[in-house]
Amino acid sequence: MTKAEIEAFLAVARYGSLSSAAEQIYVTQPALTRRIQSLEKELGYRLFVRGKGIRGSTLSERGRAFLPLARRWNEVWREAFALQGEEPRPVFRLAAIGSATRLLLPALFEGLCLAPEPLALSFHLCHSTEGYSLIEQGSADAVLLDYVKSGAYHTASVRSLPVYAAPFVVVGGEAFRGIAAVRAETLDAAREISLPWNAAFDAWHERVFGAA
Repeated sequence: MTKAEIEAFLAVARYGSLSSAAEQIYVTQPALTRRIQSLEKELGYRLFVRGKGIRGSTLSERGRAFLPLARRWNEVWREAFALQGEEPRPVFRLAAIGSATRLLLPALFEGLCLAPEPLALSFHLCHSTEGYSLIEQGSADAVLLDYVKSGAYHTASVRSLPVYAAPFVVVGGEAFRGIAAVRAETLDAAREISLPWNAAFDAWHERVFGAA
């Protein structure tokens, strides 16, 4: 079990396909495939579901169970080699959803670079549902994610606090001209064009419009 194999597994799990993962970590797809196969051979089980009619690379049941272990393995490796030639530094493990990464984290990262005391930062891009699991498993110190007032993702061991709130708006054509505000509850769900987004949106949608 090598660092390259673990990084290959984490990349495929994150990006959902061998081609996308290979592009992101700058290796060829055959090389990435060999790393995954070598890891599976050593572990003795399949990490991804393969078969006709299956698009992309979907984690198997054991692959989902192995995912948090692989993340911890990767973090331990990084922390071990960070000791070379310098004093150990505290590692702050942060995870965030994509929108928070773009809107909030640039200023945070800049502030950390200017901080008088050095701090090692470990960052992981995640989905909201995954973020709660990272906290529960002890794989992250803080997570920035969608806050659902209905409590759909709240657990007994994790407490979420709102950082900021933004209105949910509807962008329309001429029919909406002159209308100051539109409440979601007044919209006709039967005329909706719905695209899958994430679990937080699905929970809000079900709370407002009911189960599909």
